[in-house]
Amino acid sequence: SRLQPLEAYVSNAVAPRKLTAALMGLLAALALAVTLAGVAGVVAFTTSRRTHEIGVRLTLGARPEAVQTHVVRVGMIPASIGLVVGGVVAWGLSGALTRLVWGVQPTDAVTFVGAALMLVSGAFLACWLPARRATRVDPVVVLRVD
Repeated sequence: SRLQPLEAYVSNAVAPRKLTAALMGLLAALALAVTLAGVAGVVAFTTSRRTHEIGVRLTLGARPEAVQTHVVRVGMIPASIGLVVGGVVAWGLSGALTRLVWGVQPTDAVTFVGAALMLVSGAFLACWLPARRATRVDPVVVLRVD
């Protein structure tokens, strides 16, 4: 009466691990979204506080691309530091995940590099959008505000 195909036994045996992996993936995606929203918010806030300075730079002849590069560079420095520190901590704590991952080594280089590339590209986008918005402001309007 308890006869089942082998696939059903295997599916029942790995179901808790699949659920744990799915929840970890969902929480990781949520953490990434919150992190990138925070980076974008901080860069947008600091860029808006520097709108007058950016307007003066553009008025005095600075190229918008140079200003944009500067704003992105300023935003990417903390993101890069966080990536390095987070990578070291994740590498150190990866032994605790040994029983949760199946078919992948906890210190898999491809996974670490993929996650790092995703974080860097997301942080770059979160920095680039406020920088692009700031360089599109008319310098004359910004200078007349004060």
